[in-house]
Amino acid sequence: MDILYYIILIASTLVFTALAVAGVGLLLNWLQVIDSPNERSNHTLDTPTGAGIAISVILIGFLTVANAPGNMLVAALFLAGLSFLDDMRGLPVKIRLGMQAVAIVWAVTAINGSITQGFLPYWAEVPLVMLAWLWFTNLYNFMDGIDEITITETASIGLGLVCVGLAVPELPRSLSIDGVLMATAVLAFYPFNRHPARLFMGDSGSVPLGFITAFLLLQTAAAGYWSVALILPAYYIADASFTLIKRAAAGEKIWQAHSQHCYQKAARNGWRHDDISRHILALNMVLIMLAALSSLHLYAAIGCTLLAYLLAGGMMRYLARAKPKEALHELAG
Repeated sequence: MDILYYIILIASTLVFTALAVAGVGLLLNWLQVIDSPNERSNHTLDTPTGAGIAISVILIGFLTVANAPGNMLVAALFLAGLSFLDDMRGLPVKIRLGMQAVAIVWAVTAINGSITQGFLPYWAEVPLVMLAWLWFTNLYNFMDGIDEITITETASIGLGLVCVGLAVPELPRSLSIDGVLMATAVLAFYPFNRHPARLFMGDSGSVPLGFITAFLLLQTAAAGYWSVALILPAYYIADASFTLIKRAAAGEKIWQAHSQHCYQKAARNGWRHDDISRHILALNMVLIMLAALSSLHLYAAIGCTLLAYLLAGGMMRYLARAKPKEALHELAG
């Protein structure tokens, strides 16, 4: 009975998300909510943006059915609405960050357990958790810069939680359920965002998805599997954090849009967006295996986490410097 229930839940998430995205896409076209290319863009065509509101609302709805924490879902819905307004009209950075912080303060009590396993007192841990949650929510938005990449990352993390859940019975089953629903919702968006994209999710997709993903990873850490929480999103964390530090060291305004992430450099060097996403997907499959292995022992957790970030760094270097296959073929000829 449980299996049939979850099959229906997953199938419904897929169908309703696809239908909602299609409907919202028509509305965005009619309202002319368009992302036009500029000097920082990695696309060349006018493309409707904001379709992520459909993904977010449907996902939140089905997570409600799956009994995810209510205060977290209310906060995610609030961020979806705020971010859709940002897609439509644009909002100042201070307002966006301030409202995200409010949402995180509201949702932080949804985390069941200590992220540091009691190493830090509650009064010291909570501010660090909120800061990490805010950073992850925004890095997800920063990294949504080419076709397919956020689908690839979100589906990988969601399915990674499922795989680790199968390998580690002690991990709360709710994390696997929420993870597979999240993966299903973004995969429903794939036909619309497949390179060259017909629709962009915009902030109304990337911000709530980053927020929900952060919650699932923080809850994984609170269950005692901090290495899994660090390994699954290793590429996103490494690329976003390295680029932020590099820009800050250069005295740049880190809150302003840019095109300096390693995956963006690959796109500007002539890589197809889908090729970049496939490379990240391949890395993510390795990260899922490392995440599962890391649950075996403390030493395995430390070793697998270090290896995960070495591999992520290697992928960053490769994407930033390697020429696309087409260019290599031309040079060889």
